[in-house]
Amino acid sequence: MANAKVHLERRGAVALVTLDNPRDFNAMDQDMGPQFVDALGAVSADGSLRVAVITGAGGVFCAGGNLKRAWRHLQQHPHEGAGEVFWSYTGHVHQAVHTMLNMPQATICAVEGAASGAGLAWVLCSDLTVCANDAKLVAGFLGVGLTPAAGVTHLLTKAVGLPLASEMLLLNQGIPARRAAELGLVNHLTEPGRTLEHALALAHELAQNSGQALVATKKLMNKGRVRGLYNQMARERKSTAAAAENPDFRRLMHSFFGNKNRP
Repeated sequence: MANAKVHLERRGAVALVTLDNPRDFNAMDQDMGPQFVDALGAVSADGSLRVAVITGAGGVFCAGGNLKRAWRHLQQHPHEGAGEVFWSYTGHVHQAVHTMLNMPQATICAVEGAASGAGLAWVLCSDLTVCANDAKLVAGFLGVGLTPAAGVTHLLTKAVGLPLASEMLLLNQGIPARRAAELGLVNHLTEPGRTLEHALALAHELAQNSGQALVATKKLMNKGRVRGLYNQMARERKSTAAAAENPDFRRLMHSFFGNKNRP
């Protein structure tokens, strides 16, 4: 596929899905988003696959939505916001969340660098996460004037409780990998550069289990965390698009990009 930003490889009963646009920190946009959704859909439809490993190229997992593209949109439309951009982004991201939670395969995220925005959502809706010990989980939304999307308000609160979720989201605080492991957001820590190796080994171990039992166990465990999730995601999508129309978003984007010679 020309200009592929997502690669799907098969390794026995394990699928490896790699986000590959490191120049933009593997961020979701109108190119990456559909390709990621298609890759997940292909894995989900393949009954011979039992586990999917999701990782990012270039030493970073995923930085959420592609802010560079949003900034270019604002420059090209000086009297508009970027609501339509994030409406598009979140459409793809929400499809990915739905597929990850409902696909019969177990999912493992292999995180190097940082998982922020949508990248945090992939961690929250995966079944297991392997993380480099120098990586961070970052919400990132309020820092650029956006509200959380991709089910993060629901999934993060379920995972760590309201007080800590509020701290991460409202204060825009990153969680170092070791702290994330203590909180139960991360299952395994590795040395930097070793997460994919460890995640693949874990995936092959999981793939030795009964396929039917693996599917049934995942389905049972997800019953609780998806209850109310999809309605919340619909509310998040509207809220994010509205926030991107607010002048505060343009101001913060100008502060981040406008005074720097960024591509």
